[in-house]
Amino acid sequence: MVYRPSCQDFGRCFEDEMIDGEAFLLLNQTDLVTHLGIKLGPAVRIYNSILVIRDNIEA
Repeated sequence: MVYRPSCQDFGRCFEDEMIDGEAFLLLNQTDLVTHLGIKLGPAVRIYNSILVIRDNIEA
């Protein structure tokens, strides 16, 4: 996962929900907020990281 200092504590949340790398890249902002219970600010930062990773994979 991309290191984001303010978001590092959410790794445990992904582990608890058994979200692997492939599933992580399929998450959207609504999933992060609604289903995982992450507050909006961190969810936006995490989702931006997901978009960066997706763009790097496609390039």
